[in-house]
Amino acid sequence: GSCGGRDERQFFTGDTNFAGEASLLHYDLAPIYANWVRMAGETQLLPDAGDIAGSVGDFAPWPVGRRDGGHTNWASGLVTMAYFVWHLYADTAVIEHNLIKLERYVDFNERVYNSSGGLRNFGGGCINGWITIGKTPLCAAMTGFAYVNDYRLMAEMTAAIGDPSAARYAALFKARIAEFHSAFFNPINSTYGHGTQSELAMALWLGVPPNAAVETAVAANLVAEIETLIASTVNLTSSDPANINFVGGVGLVYLFEALAKTGHSDTALQL
Repeated sequence: GSCGGRDERQFFTGDTNFAGEASLLHYDLAPIYANWVRMAGETQLLPDAGDIAGSVGDFAPWPVGRRDGGHTNWASGLVTMAYFVWHLYADTAVIEHNLIKLERYVDFNERVYNSSGGLRNFGGGCINGWITIGKTPLCAAMTGFAYVNDYRLMAEMTAAIGDPSAARYAALFKARIAEFHSAFFNPINSTYGHGTQSELAMALWLGVPPNAAVETAVAANLVAEIETLIASTVNLTSSDPANINFVGGVGLVYLFEALAKTGHSDTALQL
């Protein structure tokens, strides 16, 4: 493997979570990814696992000798990939065949939410932004994002198959997105969490700002962060890490769409 402590050739759930949509848009991989959702569900820890029952690991399928709960930003690939296969291919079978596994997973994260006392201290395993440069994102904001977004996906998927749980998932998403804003928004400087590119982009992408004024202010801060990065690196004018803040692997997935959504496609094209 490329890293001494792990084999990077394994099928990380995070890879699917962050690159799955792009893969499906470029290649006809729906049958492969539908099968992956099934395999990922089969790695799910069952009730005899106690507090982590329903969790999914960082790998699917499991490497030899590993079987434990994963990080929320990685393990949510189970929900995300089921959503992409359905959303891009109108394949409701992937939802119907895996609904119990999807429900077990979000139920597990709801227990994490309750044991954490809410989003402000949400657990789920700290990945941060995965190889960010400069400022470090707030762990609870990053893992909490995946937890909240899963409810959005579950609401849409269950509605697509006419499952009565759709209304409950939609209500949970509405409540949790409001809580995300109250837990992580800093009204003094109009940022979320530690004010990193990841946190700002992910909050904008998810639609967390409660009104247009907040959205505009947060987007302006995101653009300012990016412009500082560009100015500091284009001519290698800065060697001070404090002046170079890069979004990292988790937030990068949402960065360009967040910029486009808020009217800053010009900034996105500079990256």
